[in-house]
Amino acid sequence: MPRSTSPAGTTRAARSCCRSSPARPASLDRAFLCNPHDIDGLKTTIRAALDADPREKRRRMRALRRRVREHDVQRWADDFLAALVVAPGRPA
Repeated sequence: MPRSTSPAGTTRAARSCCRSSPARPASLDRAFLCNPHDIDGLKTTIRAALDADPREKRRRMRALRRRVREHDVQRWADDFLAALVVAPGRPA
């Protein structure tokens, strides 16, 4: 079965890999997590993503797309600006 690829040539499975770091939102917990500085770990994670069951890949990708659709830049900006309004000691 051929893998679906993006214009850049990356597979969908590889694109669902996410950098694992303290700054990574917990909301991306369905992504295949990896440390980009650990080359062997990165290769293992990409291989796991490529070898995962197609149904599992679809579930993961649906969850990630839903999360990104619901938490877009507009929502982030609205949340950020709302937090500034209620921030203590904000400049006048």
